[in-house]
Amino acid sequence: MTQPARSWMKRLPVLAFLALLLAAFLWYVPGDGHELFWPKRWGVVQEGAIYRSGEPTPSATRRVVARHGIRTIIDLGAHTPGTPEETTAAALAEELGVKRYRFGLIGDATGDPNDYVLALRIMNDPAHQPVWVHCAAGSERTGCLVALHRVINDGWTPDDAYAETHRYDHRKNPYLKPMFEQWLPDVRTVYLQGGQIPYEQARDAIGGAGKMETNGGRMGPFEGLRLPPPPLIELHAGPETEPASEGG
Repeated sequence: MTQPARSWMKRLPVLAFLALLLAAFLWYVPGDGHELFWPKRWGVVQEGAIYRSGEPTPSATRRVVARHGIRTIIDLGAHTPGTPEETTAAALAEELGVKRYRFGLIGDATGDPNDYVLALRIMNDPAHQPVWVHCAAGSERTGCLVALHRVINDGWTPDDAYAETHRYDHRKNPYLKPMFEQWLPDVRTVYLQGGQIPYEQARDAIGGAGKMETNGGRMGPFEGLRLPPPPLIELHAGPETEPASEGG
């Protein structure tokens, strides 16, 4: 065997290992990227205006803000106030020049329905768009908010709006649907007419809220927030187009 041939044979294990690493990387990072580079459960609610996802990493946050020109982030409570993760998320939004509104909803989608009302009002204000809404998983709190939006703003039926939550991995949590169905009439009324939904957590019987779980309060530039009145939407039989698109 010649010297070049022996040299090539010695390199084969290294080359095979590198090829295996490359294959693993391509499998692990499909499409626009694993959640290290792009948020999990990414979806387009309204192109150019409203986007949704699960909790993003700092690098994913930078990519989404840059690619979609995000002006506002609505965080429904991905991190507990005072944690390094919450501090980092708030500081990064400030660095990027993005307004960030943090709500204290509980991970199973329960909590104060007034948070959903105000999140809807911010989300549908053209002055705040493009808006990116997320929670931790991107399936429960975000799913409930988007379902409310689909009915109240897009005119979907409640059944169609709830069905969309399954596209973003809502499966086993038994509290999203009761939360959505119980508060939809009040959320719609207060969203359109103003005011507050009478709510006491001690009287709540749904999920974590009913067990008196807490996730902190609202944080962000809420003081002085002025929002225009929303338009009236007529209910229709279902979505006219594909409800959301995956990928970045």
